[in-house]
Amino acid sequence: PLTYETVIADKKLVREFRLKNPGREDVFKNLINSQWMEFSQSSDYMRVLFEGNISLLIHQRVKKVGEVAEFTSDGPKIRTKLKPDPVYYLFTHDNRSFLIRRFNNRTLNKIFPKNKEEVRQAFRSTHGRPQKDSERTELIKNLELLIFNNP
Repeated sequence: PLTYETVIADKKLVREFRLKNPGREDVFKNLINSQWMEFSQSSDYMRVLFEGNISLLIHQRVKKVGEVAEFTSDGPKIRTKLKPDPVYYLFTHDNRSFLIRRFNNRTLNKIFPKNKEEVRQAFRSTHGRPQKDSERTELIKNLELLIFNNP
């Protein structure tokens, strides 16, 4: 708990875990043990951004973008430059799964072809294309409300 020790989970046995931070709790799921097992090519844990009839998960990856030479007191060293490279997954209530590369009308209209008006309204309610995870989460929440709460 407050010892700040590294804990290694057996991915075959731990389906999900939670991290509590002040003001929020993050849930991480391992898809290898879930109903979407065939979708996931890795056994990494993904953070749940939103869970409902439509669920949004993020795989927090990093991407190597180059190397930088540094001169230190110990001599020259090469440091790898990394940048975030998140991958988003959308899961629907009927167990369909989608890799989301871009959060735009076209992408969500392909996933929900019968709900084009709801997709358009969801984008309007979030003032356009989402750039942050909180905006993406808000978009999916609004879309779920529009699709599943309409008679």
